[in-house]
Amino acid sequence: MLREFGFPATLYWTTYYSLRPYAVFDPMVSYLLWKGRGKRLQLDDPPLNVRLESERDRSGASRSIDQTAKARGWTAAAKEEFLVHLSDRLGVDYGKIKEKRILHMISPDEAAKMHAEGLDLQLHTHRHRVPHDANQPATEIRDNMRIIESVGARRPVHFCYPSGSYVPELEGWLRENGVVSAATCEPGLVRRGTNQYFLPRMVDKENLAPVEFQSALSGLLTSITKKPVMDDSGFQ
Repeated sequence: MLREFGFPATLYWTTYYSLRPYAVFDPMVSYLLWKGRGKRLQLDDPPLNVRLESERDRSGASRSIDQTAKARGWTAAAKEEFLVHLSDRLGVDYGKIKEKRILHMISPDEAAKMHAEGLDLQLHTHRHRVPHDANQPATEIRDNMRIIESVGARRPVHFCYPSGSYVPELEGWLRENGVVSAATCEPGLVRRGTNQYFLPRMVDKENLAPVEFQSALSGLLTSITKKPVMDDSGFQ
C-alpha cells in the first residue's frame, strides 16, 4: 500500500535480533502461550503448572518466564533453546513458525532493499532497552546507528523511545550522540515550542476506533481531552 500510494514511511529499527536467526523472545513467549491456550503447561524451570485458560493465566506464565530469563541472564541462544522447549511442551509446531518468520526482525539484506525503495531507517536502540545510566545509551544508540548505516542508509538522526519510555536525562545523551529529535508515545500535537527530543505522536493501536483516528488527525480529540500539546520541556 505504501508503494501504491507513494507514501513516505519511517521504520524505527531495533537491530539486535536482525543479526540473529531467532524470534524476538518476549512476544514469542506470549504467542506460544496463546497458541497453547486451553492446555496445561508444566515446566521445571521456571516451575510452572498451570492451565492456560484465560489471558490472565497466560500473562502470569509469561511474567514468570520473563523474570527467570532476566534473573539468569539468558543469552539469545539460551532464549531460543527455551522457546523450542516451550513449544514442544505445548504441542506447537515451532518449525513452521520459524519458516514463516513470525515475530522475527527483518534481516540487514531486507532492510537494504527497503531503504533502496525509499523507506527511512531511524533509531530505536539496538536491543530495545531503555537506558538507565549514562553509559548504556551511547552503546545502544551507536550500535543501532552503525548497523543502520551498514545497509546503505544515511546517518540516522531521529530516535523513537523503546515502548515510549523516557527520562529527562536522555535529551543530553541523545544530543551528545548526534540525535536531533525523538518521538514519545505521548498523545498530543506538536507546536512551535515543543521540545524536539520529546515529540508527541498518535499511536494507532488495534483498539483505536476509526472515529478516534479521524478526530486525532483533525485535532478534535486533543481539544476534547484537554491535552493540546506537551509543554516546552517535553513533559505533561
